[in-house]
Amino acid sequence: MTVGEWRFTCLLRDYLDDDYLVWYNVGTNGNARRYPDFLIFNPAYGLWCLEIKDWYLGNVTGMNPKKVVLKADGQEKSLTNPIEQARDCCLPVINHMQKDQRLCHSNGKYQGKLLFPWGFGAVMCNWQRSSRLSAKAGELLQACFPPHLTWYKEDILEGGLDRDGFLAKWHAMLPYRFPVRLNDEQSKRVRAHIYPEFIVGAQGEIFIEEPDHTEIVKIMDNAQEKEARSLGSGHRVIHGVAGSGKTIILQHRVRQLAEAHPQKPILVVCYNILLASLLKARLDDVANIEVCHFHDWCGQMKTQYDIKIPRSENYADKLAETICAAVIDGRIPGGQYHAVLIDEGHDFAEDWLRALVKMPEGANSKEQQLLLLYDDVQTLYPGRHGINFSLSSVGIQAQGRTRILHTNYRNSEEIYRYADNFIHHFISNTALSAATENALAHDDIDDEESTTMNSEQHIPIVAGTSGGGRSGHEPEYLSFASRNEEAQAIIAKIRTWHDEGTPYGDIAVLCHAKWQGEILAKKLYAAGLPLQNATDGNVRKNYRPDPQRLLVCTIHSSKGGEFPRVIVAGVDTLPDGTANLEQSARILYVGMTRAQERLCLTAAGDNAFTRVLPQTVVDAPRHITGTHALLDCYGCDAALLGDAKRLEHILREAAQAAGANILAAHFHHFGAGAGVTGVLLLAESHLSIHTWPEHHFAALDIYLCSGDIARARRMIEAALRPAHSDWRAFPRGYGDKEPS
Repeated sequence: MTVGEWRFTCLLRDYLDDDYLVWYNVGTNGNARRYPDFLIFNPAYGLWCLEIKDWYLGNVTGMNPKKVVLKADGQEKSLTNPIEQARDCCLPVINHMQKDQRLCHSNGKYQGKLLFPWGFGAVMCNWQRSSRLSAKAGELLQACFPPHLTWYKEDILEGGLDRDGFLAKWHAMLPYRFPVRLNDEQSKRVRAHIYPEFIVGAQGEIFIEEPDHTEIVKIMDNAQEKEARSLGSGHRVIHGVAGSGKTIILQHRVRQLAEAHPQKPILVVCYNILLASLLKARLDDVANIEVCHFHDWCGQMKTQYDIKIPRSENYADKLAETICAAVIDGRIPGGQYHAVLIDEGHDFAEDWLRALVKMPEGANSKEQQLLLLYDDVQTLYPGRHGINFSLSSVGIQAQGRTRILHTNYRNSEEIYRYADNFIHHFISNTALSAATENALAHDDIDDEESTTMNSEQHIPIVAGTSGGGRSGHEPEYLSFASRNEEAQAIIAKIRTWHDEGTPYGDIAVLCHAKWQGEILAKKLYAAGLPLQNATDGNVRKNYRPDPQRLLVCTIHSSKGGEFPRVIVAGVDTLPDGTANLEQSARILYVGMTRAQERLCLTAAGDNAFTRVLPQTVVDAPRHITGTHALLDCYGCDAALLGDAKRLEHILREAAQAAGANILAAHFHHFGAGAGVTGVLLLAESHLSIHTWPEHHFAALDIYLCSGDIARARRMIEAALRPAHSDWRAFPRGYGDKEPS
């Protein structure tokens, strides 16, 4: 940053409010990336683009609105006028945004124009208004550098403009002002157009193919975008919850490194074959990078350096072991890549990481470009919850260079809560600090991705915040009398979703075991549904997302992926014996959390997991009188549970949100430190609560003969904020029987 840039940065820091977003020297979207010195956005005012120049007016030998001629070292150079340069940096993004109907006026005088103004200008740090110029030169200067678009030395020096003067000049750069503030969704769309690499999930290309895409854009929050941009040299570690954008950060970092050093090779390595294929597709336009899963990389090293490994039953394990040893003893040289980026680090064994640390060029950990992304925080320290090595023990020196991502952007609030409630049935809060998504280790599944890991390679997860604020549909659990009925219901569900407008490529069907996926894929194919069957190894290795075909794969293969709509089939086949219970619960949890918008679980039998899933009523019987639900909330605030007035207010809001009509209410507080009992009498039945502040526990009973009972639940849980909750709902009435 130059002296002039720093001076202007200080003004921005001192005079602009916190709701301004300021980007410095960051490439914008477009066929040719442009790097304005400052790009600044405020949802209430608009977008600014500025160029900062340390030129001296005495060195200028000519100018026009397009060019400035500078004399330096006895030679003249023709350079783009900084005001024109700022305009050129901004214009491609503006043109792109004008194709997005959600960001344009839909009617009236400004129909088709952006909802917000944009402006550009130049900061000439060493030019003074008081410079002695001839009248003709002064006129030329004003014509080429209009006063309202130009900042001079007097404007940015300490003691120059006060805050009011700064803001007056600041807003004068915009050609007009609309009295409407962009909402959060519109603001996110603006950021997504400028920097689409920070869109979370499978939406990275939506503005290329559908500039007026109407879905809500999920883009990383400002803090996480800042983390991605601020990654420097050295060993770096990023760990965070599932769906927090770790892979998006990896993709951004790859592009950043490749742009800075296009001639130097970069290695991107993960554990999951399907994820490796997906990353290849997403980074297909980046030159000189190698994207592969770890065993594929080992195979390449084996061939390249003629390492002999006899074939055996555990060939994958032997391959990894031999290649890692060859790297350590020097038969395979280190320093082969400019940078090494490791996704799914939680799935990597100790020796694997030790070998990969040798691969980036550089004399030490501060010079090497190494990025490790994984889901844990506690394994930075040894001896925690089953992992028996620290990162420093394998050569990753990331002290002071680690970051944590807490926000889950992937799942809707309903899916996140559903999965969280499920996992708490089987694993305590303490145990949850050990592996969940990361615990997909060896078991009896016939799937090469799940049989090469030591079952002790658990890496804990970071506590996260749910859903990124998105609300949607409640997950479904459907139980059937036979496996064939289950398959037919899955076929029907896929057809329904597709008829509703969901592309097949947005749907994934996940199974516990490879053999299940093979059987189900055959039935879906026979029903005429287009699909990619990733239980087949060749399909996994060559996988490319196809909007015209749904995906069938194991939960293990899906790890690291996400899909708008997910069906998890055969829940009852997960092992639920004492030795397998927690492991299987974590696997099912991973399957649930692949879903972004809609989640459906199916079974054709009974086990420990199906018994805790609230069953969805499908094709409701004729004589149903309503839905009765019990909601247990654990870990609530004790003070809230002892406040009768607040609890009555919460239940009233929940009843109204569900569409119920309140007839009467009675709430009673049992005294200091004691709980509350209360009931709302509804035209549709009742809603009651009883609390135990000393146990941080509340029990609720909800019976509605009509209305949206799921919405009532959402309102109650949002207000009580339990650590976890237990929801059991069932229909009341005769069902298919005739009333007697």
